[in-house]
Amino acid sequence: MYLGEFVERGPTETVFEPPYHPYTEALLSAIPEPDPLWEGDGIRLTGTVPSPVDPPSGCRFHTRCPRLVPSAEYDLSGETWRSLTDLKLRAREADGVTSLTAARTSREGDGSPVDGGALDPADAIDPAGPTGPTEASRETFDALVREEFGLPDPLSDPDAEAAVAEAIDALRDDRIGEAAELLDAAFVSPCERRHPTEYDVGADHGIACLRYDGEFDEEAGTFADGSEPAGSAE
Repeated sequence: MYLGEFVERGPTETVFEPPYHPYTEALLSAIPEPDPLWEGDGIRLTGTVPSPVDPPSGCRFHTRCPRLVPSAEYDLSGETWRSLTDLKLRAREADGVTSLTAARTSREGDGSPVDGGALDPADAIDPAGPTGPTEASRETFDALVREEFGLPDPLSDPDAEAAVAEAIDALRDDRIGEAAELLDAAFVSPCERRHPTEYDVGADHGIACLRYDGEFDEEAGTFADGSEPAGSAE
């Protein structure tokens, strides 16, 4: 279950064998091996942890799902789409620009980024000092945001890149609300719009995930006809 709803149902041996719901897969990946040398390769869930009192629209797991379905509007990988969604959700909830560049803006004593990032040490920004991230050059601020969320520079899709660039410009001008609106309008996954029904994937085995909708194209990673998926909207 996730946020009070069943996401996968079936006999234990069936649930523990493919196919998995992305949440089930993440849970199973966290089970340690009985090996003292095991370092683990579990799935790390990024994104925003939602409130059970006010669950998100569509699939309740979409704010953290590592296999979020991209919109057919853009030619983007699932990994990039997850990063864009993380940026969108963070911008929606941010109370300041610094929180959007938190992992890349602090200095060590020698002026280099704390996490050893790729930015030139001279471009590192101290959020606690007199110069904040919005005082950085446009290029440096853009790099800070992209590194924080693992976004390529540029994105592979020109239209998506234009939307992100416009949102980053708004963020640099401290127009966080406008940036959030731009991202909300540009990047909407079908998982945010439709609440998945339970799809039968075998005897006594059901999965509530849009990836098991008949129109989902596994190879393309989106819906075959480019339209909204079937299902009941919330």
